[in-house]
Amino acid sequence: MAEEAKRTKSKMFTSREVDIIVDFMKENANTMRSSHASAGPGAAHKVNQLWLSLVNSVNACGSGPRTLTQVKEKWRNSVRMII
Repeated sequence: MAEEAKRTKSKMFTSREVDIIVDFMKENANTMRSSHASAGPGAAHKVNQLWLSLVNSVNACGSGPRTLTQVKEKWRNSVRMII
C-alpha cells in the first residue's frame, strides 16, 4: 500500500489574528453580507478583494501563513459566536 501523507494540524489563531478579523468584521460586515442585487454591479469582485485584503492582513502579523479557507472558517465561527 502507498503511504498516506500525514495531515498536519495548523496552529490555533493567535489573539492578534482574531483581533484583526474582528476589527475587519466590524468595518466590512455589511459589504461582506450584501447580495449582488443590493450592492450593485461588481459586488462579487469587491467581496473577493475584501477577503484577499483580510488574508493579507492576517498573514502580515507574522504568526504563520493562513489560507483563504482558514480565514473564512474563522470568520464564520466568529459570526456564529456573536449571534
